[in-house]
Amino acid sequence: MSEVERHLPRSPAPAHRLRRMSGRDPFEQHRVATPLELLFDLTFVGAFGVTAPEFAHLLAENHVGAGMAGFAFATFAVCWAWINFSWFASAYDTDDWVYRLTTMLQMVGVIILALGVPQMYASIAEGKHVENQVMVAGYVVMRIAMVFQWLRADIATARAIAEHVNDEAAKTVRDHPGRFGFFASLPLPDVDAAVAELRRAVDTLGASGVILDSNIDGHYLGDRIFEPIWAELNARRTVLFVHPTSPVGWERTALGRPRPMLEFMFDSTRSITDLVLAGVAHRYPDMRILVPHSGAALAFFSDRIELFRQGGSGPPWRDAMRALWFDTAGTPFPIQLPVLADVAGTAHIVYGSDSCWTPAAGVDAQLASIDAAPPPPRATSWRELTTRNADRLLA
Repeated sequence: MSEVERHLPRSPAPAHRLRRMSGRDPFEQHRVATPLELLFDLTFVGAFGVTAPEFAHLLAENHVGAGMAGFAFATFAVCWAWINFSWFASAYDTDDWVYRLTTMLQMVGVIILALGVPQMYASIAEGKHVENQVMVAGYVVMRIAMVFQWLRADIATARAIAEHVNDEAAKTVRDHPGRFGFFASLPLPDVDAAVAELRRAVDTLGASGVILDSNIDGHYLGDRIFEPIWAELNARRTVLFVHPTSPVGWERTALGRPRPMLEFMFDSTRSITDLVLAGVAHRYPDMRILVPHSGAALAFFSDRIELFRQGGSGPPWRDAMRALWFDTAGTPFPIQLPVLADVAGTAHIVYGSDSCWTPAAGVDAQLASIDAAPPPPRATSWRELTTRNADRLLA
């Protein structure tokens, strides 16, 4: 490329191209409506144009009540449809062919709705059951197109958020060399996008691994849909950090109590049990799986899990536990961490604080309990052991 060509203005990407949905700049000034938005507004003008004469006709025949009722019904339907589109168009700015086609489908819905207005007015004037089937059909057409737009935007938003969070985390690491590392966030449940972001975060940004919730929209980590992610992590010999979240249906199982008290712990236990019994850890031995909160309830249930596992594939449960990694976040002493150490050993235990979700006073109290505990085997303190293990885990 010559020096002259380098400074020539570049033409924008063709509008017919499929582009990733992106949000509008919240600081954008002096925005004007696009031709597509103006055309959409024109369909609403047409809908009002059908409504007004019908209203005037009923008023002229002294059917004031029926006219007012019909006008209120029609106006609400048209305005609600217009507001739905305006909300979306004010939030996202992706003028590709999919957006245009879907918006035109919404216009068709407005036209169908408008065609049903005279029938609705007539039924009210005659005192019959409100005949709004055509209007409802138009609304359904609009909603199907709108739901598709929002679903598409939701996936794009998840990708953008993951990229932004990972970029900011990488910047923090660069700005404070030797002090920080980070686990990358992934835009699940879009597995393809998650794999792409995993590669970018680990290979380019230098992430130490990835962090996933204990379930993704109700899919637990033994589910085959996550296999591409495990393959990527295994190939890079990097860390999968599984953080608990609420299970599906927590509204009933939490019984009004804080979800981190029980729901998080049992969801971690459920997720890691599923991951191990589904053979994920066995198939991908170079993927290092890190479980927080001293393994939640895994150590306590180890004998029971082994009882039900017998006859299945994979190693005995205690062997599987010794292949996992655990952090000390939460309440490791006086009970939880000693039980874990008895079941899984101490070679894969690292320090975890749960800061900043745990207040500073809670973090200090947890650290004091660790320092006051009897030292583990082959170490002078838990600090020494967990530091040594962390160096191996994150090497």
